[in-house]
Amino acid sequence: MDIKAIYKRNISNYINFFVVIRIVIAAVLLMLADSLEIEQFIAIILMAAALIIVGYDFVVYTIDEIRSKNFFSYKCILLFVCLVGFCMGCYKEAVLLAIFYQLGYCLLNYVIRRTKATITDYIPEENTKDIAMLRSIINRPNAGRSSLQKNVEPYLDILEKAGVELT
Repeated sequence: MDIKAIYKRNISNYINFFVVIRIVIAAVLLMLADSLEIEQFIAIILMAAALIIVGYDFVVYTIDEIRSKNFFSYKCILLFVCLVGFCMGCYKEAVLLAIFYQLGYCLLNYVIRRTKATITDYIPEENTKDIAMLRSIINRPNAGRSSLQKNVEPYLDILEKAGVELT
C-alpha cells in the first residue's frame, strides 16, 4: 500500500473510517496519559503509542518523499516537528499536533469527496457528453486543490513555524 498514492487520489470512505478510528484511539490514549495518576514513564509510553497510532502514515509518506528528494514537504516538516517536540518533552503538544492535523486532513478529504459527488449528482442525465467531461475534470488528482488549498496553505506555514518555535 503506497500511502503517498492514497493521499494524492480521492481517499475512499473505508480509509477515512480507519483514520477516524486511529484519531479516536490516539485521543483516548492521550487523555488517559494526562488524566490518570500513573508514573511519568507509563504516561510517556501511552503518549508515544498515541503518536505512533495517529501518525504512522506520516512516516511512510515521509520515507517516500525523502526517496524522491523532497525534504521540505509539509508532511516531512510536520513529522520533524512532532518528533523534535516529543524528544524535547512536549509530549502532549506533539500528539495534539498530529491529531489535529489528521482530523483536518480527514475533514478536507470529506469536503472534497462531497463536493465532487454533489456536482456529479446535479448534472442533467440526458447530456452524457458533458457528464463524461465533467467527471474527468472532477476526478483529476488535483481537482480539490484549487482555491481551498490556496487559502489553507498560508495557515499551514504559520502552524509549522509555530511548531518549530514551540520546540
